[in-house]
Amino acid sequence: MLSRAPVSFAVKDDEVATGPEVSDIEHVGVRRRLRQMLAYAGFPMLGVLTPILALPAISREFGANGWAAIAVGQSVGAAASVAVELGWGLTGPQAAAASDPRDLQRLFASSLMSRAAAALAIVPAVVIVVILLDPHYVAAACLAAVAMTMSGFTTNWLYIGMGRPTRIFLTDALPRFFSVLAGVISITLLDAPLAAFSAWLVAGFLASPLFSLLLERPTWQDFRQAESVGSNFRRQRVALAGRGFSAIYIGLPVALVQAWAPNAVAGFAAVERLLRMGLLVLQGVPNSLYRTVGRTPRIGCGLGRVEIQVIRLQAGVGVVAGLVCVLLLPTTVHLVFAGQVEVGTSSCWVAGAIVLLTCLSRATGMLLVSRAAVGWVTASAGVAAIVAVTLLTFLPQAYGPVGALAALAIAEMLALVVQTYGLRRSCRQPLRHPHRISSQPEGVGLSER
Repeated sequence: MLSRAPVSFAVKDDEVATGPEVSDIEHVGVRRRLRQMLAYAGFPMLGVLTPILALPAISREFGANGWAAIAVGQSVGAAASVAVELGWGLTGPQAAAASDPRDLQRLFASSLMSRAAAALAIVPAVVIVVILLDPHYVAAACLAAVAMTMSGFTTNWLYIGMGRPTRIFLTDALPRFFSVLAGVISITLLDAPLAAFSAWLVAGFLASPLFSLLLERPTWQDFRQAESVGSNFRRQRVALAGRGFSAIYIGLPVALVQAWAPNAVAGFAAVERLLRMGLLVLQGVPNSLYRTVGRTPRIGCGLGRVEIQVIRLQAGVGVVAGLVCVLLLPTTVHLVFAGQVEVGTSSCWVAGAIVLLTCLSRATGMLLVSRAAVGWVTASAGVAAIVAVTLLTFLPQAYGPVGALAALAIAEMLALVVQTYGLRRSCRQPLRHPHRISSQPEGVGLSER
């Protein structure tokens, strides 16, 4: 049975009250749950609106080739950022939710040290890959790739686990907004080259971890007591593998389409970018549930009540958001890309299916992490990556942008199938004692077979 303890309404600082006393999503109250979701979705929405300032400006000033160059660079950088992130985005939120304040400081210090070491090796490789892809405006594409790689330093996972969405706004959304705004002013009013825009992106992403350091103020003692870089790599290997596989079919599709079907890049990248922007806003729903799910004890077999509610909620969000995508995507693409790109009806339906499948897989993935079964998330991402890479080699050539979107939809569907199977297997294993997520991220899923 799930605990039905009274819910405290005291909220300290900007913390969303989703602490260990909350064991039932319904018990929190509809109004309060909506307030939590709006907080987690509202701040990322600024990050979604920010590129809308840039996309029309880039399209008007540099045409479809300019937009495609930025898209290719960001695609490569997005994949590389997963390696820099080292899986903290997957295991970090629930680990932070279970940590006391002193452990949080060491957790933060440990993540910064390990990610800095990874970035030193990855950034040069990213530049080489972009040069080999040979897009128009190579310098701008390389800098855009470096900027996206630096996004792996995000500390959003820490503030999601702490229940403090306001700090996501201060350390992530706000710096990105001003950097993009400065970049747009540079290319429109100052007649700067496209590379200047990308350089401002690099500055915005580097500002994020610096602002987090100023807010959290970890001491040198925290860094000395933090886990070593090598140990951190080993302990995060399962989560990192899962995130790495995901990057192949989430972060790299634009680069893969550039390699196999360059003529389809502009149309596919336009839809894919808007799709990811919308999914970023929808991420606010599961983000608001991490602390509730991570701190809910479970005993026995089967799904708990909270877990069932999470799946139902995400399914409902996916259906509504998918239909909105189908209806609004053509007009949005035309407006955002200044008439340089158009999208067909079939692409809209496939994009809507991707939204629904992604919402469902976010629910099953969250529950697998909370059940210490990250291995299934990694397996699902591996299957999806293999399928996506295979299909992207010929579907875009045959069917253009809609073929590339279909490859992503099939990959996402197979990822959901594997995660659902893993969740069913996990539910068959009885828990003799109340289970809570470990405060150590390395304790999540490493024993999963």
